[in-house]
Amino acid sequence: MSREAIFESLQSRHHYATTGTRILLNVKAYTKRGEEAIMGDIVFTKEREALLHIEALCPAPIERVDIFNGREKLETVKPFKQCHGSRRIRVIWEGAECRGRGRETVWDGSAEVEGNRFEEVSPINFWNPIKPLIKENSHRVTWKSITTGSFSGFDALLKDSHEGILRIKTPLLKQQIKISEITYDDMVFEVGGLSRRMRVFRLPNKNTIYRIKLERNMHLKSGKDNPIYVRLTQEDGHRAWSSPIYLITQ
Repeated sequence: MSREAIFESLQSRHHYATTGTRILLNVKAYTKRGEEAIMGDIVFTKEREALLHIEALCPAPIERVDIFNGREKLETVKPFKQCHGSRRIRVIWEGAECRGRGRETVWDGSAEVEGNRFEEVSPINFWNPIKPLIKENSHRVTWKSITTGSFSGFDALLKDSHEGILRIKTPLLKQQIKISEITYDDMVFEVGGLSRRMRVFRLPNKNTIYRIKLERNMHLKSGKDNPIYVRLTQEDGHRAWSSPIYLITQ
């Protein structure tokens, strides 16, 4: 590896970005004609399908892998085994008010559980020491939080996997949720702005998936650019984005 090779790779977009964690990510695409592309490549093809290969090794458990074609999310892959009796739920808030200045969204709020209790609570992406997540008691959690496009939230390990009601209150959202209705699929509450929403979903009590390897057949849009990329999210809140592979159909 040389200085010249590093800059050549950067200029060719043969790289990926992370929020600071040391994720190893490899994304490739193949067509039936034998065309092969890595992150950042531009390929002109007559094919209407491609095989996408994704491989990642992470320092923390993998929560999900999202696959995109441009701004369209094609699929979300959650690699862990879904256990019906899991007692861990995750609450995430994310997004921004607008682009540029004034994009901050205030999420200061609370979560209370009735007919159950919080045994453990873990913050996600709470980096500001003066805006903490606080477990006040076994039935109530409060927080101060601002997002400008990214996300924050918390994990809660409940005493019982399905009993009780979760009540969430923020300046933008007041929601009452039966814990029995929380599944591994995202329960999404949109609140306007730019991708501004709250998501509630279930996770396994212990996620042991640090490595993922998968392949997907991709349908390519005819006569258009197909910028294919992935976004990987770890359980600790860190993320990685691959540079798009541009598959241009002719």
